[in-house]
Amino acid sequence: MINRRLRLFDKLILKISDDVEYIKRNLRNDKLTNIEKNVLKGWLELRKSRYDEVLVYLEKIRLTPIKYFQGHGYLLLGILENNKGNFVYSIKAFEKAIDFFNSCDVSDEVLFYLDYNQYIAVSNLQDKQRMKKVLEKILKYNNTSIKQNLYTLQCQFNYDVAISNDRAEESRLLFRKQMIHASDSLIASFLITEFRYYAATNNEDMCYDTLAELKKIRNFSISDNYKFMKRLLDFIFKAKNIYVYDYEFNLNKLLYWQLKLLQSLEEKEDMLAKKYWSYLKEKCPNLYGDFLEFKGIKSVFSIALKKLARQSGKSSFFVNDSLSPLEKLFSLLVVQKQVLNKEGIFNALWNKPLETAQDEVKIKNLFARFRKKYPQKLVYRRGQYSVENDVSSAS
Repeated sequence: MINRRLRLFDKLILKISDDVEYIKRNLRNDKLTNIEKNVLKGWLELRKSRYDEVLVYLEKIRLTPIKYFQGHGYLLLGILENNKGNFVYSIKAFEKAIDFFNSCDVSDEVLFYLDYNQYIAVSNLQDKQRMKKVLEKILKYNNTSIKQNLYTLQCQFNYDVAISNDRAEESRLLFRKQMIHASDSLIASFLITEFRYYAATNNEDMCYDTLAELKKIRNFSISDNYKFMKRLLDFIFKAKNIYVYDYEFNLNKLLYWQLKLLQSLEEKEDMLAKKYWSYLKEKCPNLYGDFLEFKGIKSVFSIALKKLARQSGKSSFFVNDSLSPLEKLFSLLVVQKQVLNKEGIFNALWNKPLETAQDEVKIKNLFARFRKKYPQKLVYRRGQYSVENDVSSAS
């Protein structure tokens, strides 16, 4: 028997990506139960990328004995983990959601939305076999709306790009023809796939054009994805240095580790590069084999990695172990005119990676001693340290 109340709630969930204000108004509806409000509030916090707040509502959802809402809780958790780059955990959460939904009354539209998000997670993990399996499931639905058809077209395009299928251009154009009906979040997903499509064919102009389109989407220009794509594109085609600040990419450590890996390779800091490679391998063991052996699909990351792997070798600077740490720092920055990040300097001076709060204090104090003893000005730009002659001190 169809539960009309649950079907109405299904429609509320499906409107979140299109009409947030409508959801906010419904939260003031006294007819909604506390568990229904907790699910909706969790979704709204997810849209704001306030992940800690989402977890608070998930804890409340877990307390309910109603399988329908437990299913929605795991659906929400799956999307949260995917956004954070925890793709394996994301897929497990979606599988839990399927188990709960299979034992209760839930609409085909919600099941489709679940399968769509599961596809996104397995595609981020670049598991082509599972991508094909979930896509086949998606293609079996009767697309009852333009929105559902667009989700299907995006998955098809994504899969065609992943397997280098000749159909990719056809799939791309099919989505483009109906893109006016898509939500911003779906357009962003499509454009990210299109960016990967052009990067794989070394089409520089179209990569930048696609990035410009992404920038027009509200708040995308400040997103982790945009910063990641732009920096690697500039490195590949404009020979700009790769940089990343310690405070960046807090919502997605996977992108942070990828950039730190590439930055370490560019600066010939193999020990640091191996450290970040081990982090990535632990997170996605199917993609990261032995050091610098990447098994994923062609992308700006794989292109940049391949370029830097060819250059990987011995450091371009020399460190005399008989010198004190302060003298070593002077040799690196003043005598050899090196431009290095904090981790690279620490590694060069003490022959180990910078990892602990005590290490941070150690190098901070060393910088302070350098500034006090030497006339050269210690400069910090884009995550890199170098020196300039201090004109005021010289005069």
